[in-house]
Amino acid sequence: MDLAGFAESQSTYQKVEHALMYFYKSQIPSVTEDSEKSIKCLNEAIRLKPIFFEAYYNRGLRKMQIGDYQGAFQDFDNAIFIQPNDDVAYYNRGLCLETMGYVNRAIGDYDKAISLNPKNDAAYYKRGLSKEMIANLKGAIQDYDEAIKLNPNLAEAFFNRGVCKSDLGDHKEALSDYNEAIRLKPNFAEAFNNRGIEKKDLGDLYGAILDYNEAISLKPDFAEAFNNRGLYKKKNRGL
Repeated sequence: MDLAGFAESQSTYQKVEHALMYFYKSQIPSVTEDSEKSIKCLNEAIRLKPIFFEAYYNRGLRKMQIGDYQGAFQDFDNAIFIQPNDDVAYYNRGLCLETMGYVNRAIGDYDKAISLNPKNDAAYYKRGLSKEMIANLKGAIQDYDEAIKLNPNLAEAFFNRGVCKSDLGDHKEALSDYNEAIRLKPNFAEAFNNRGIEKKDLGDLYGAILDYNEAISLKPDFAEAFNNRGLYKKKNRGL
C-alpha cells in the first residue's frame, strides 16, 4: 500500500471510530432522555458512516418520539435499504405509515415484518388495527387471534377483538374478550365502558351501570362513559 492509500485507510478508520463514538453517546441515559440531543449525535454518526443500519434505525425511533413521522419513515426506509431482512424495521416503518394515514401501505409493511418473523406478535396486532381501520373486521379478528396466540397477555388485542366482534353482532364473544382485557389490565377504562355497552345490549342493566361507574372512576374525564351512564339513568327514570 502506498502512502496515499495508507492515509486514506487511516482516515476511513478514524471516521468509523468517531461514528461509533457518536452512536454510543446517543445511547447514554442522559442523552436518550432528550430526543433532540440523541438525534444530533446520530446525525454525526451517519455523516461519518453513511452505511450504518443501527444509527438510521435508532434515529427513526427518536424522530417518532418527537412526532416527526415523515423523518422517521425516511430513516427506517434507509435502514431497510441497508438491511432488508430486519422485521422490526418494517414494523416501525409501518407504524409511521399508519400514523400518517397510509393504512394500506402500512399493512404491506406489517405483512413483510410477519413474513420475516412469524412470531412478531406486535406486527399481527398492528396489522389487525389497520385492517379494522379499513373495515376488514374479519381479517382484523384473525390477526388479533394470532397476536393473542403469541402473546396471551396482550390486553389491547383482546379489547380490539371485542370491538370487532361487537360490530359484527357477536355480543357474548365481545363480552368475553372485554372480561379478559380487564383481567389482564384492571385499570383499562375503555374496556369497562365497552363491557358496560355489551351488558346493556345483553339485558344486564345493573352490570352495565357498574361498569360505567368503574370506567369513570378510572378516567374522570371519560365523556363517552358519562354519556352511556346518563342514557341508562334517563331511560330508567322514564324520561
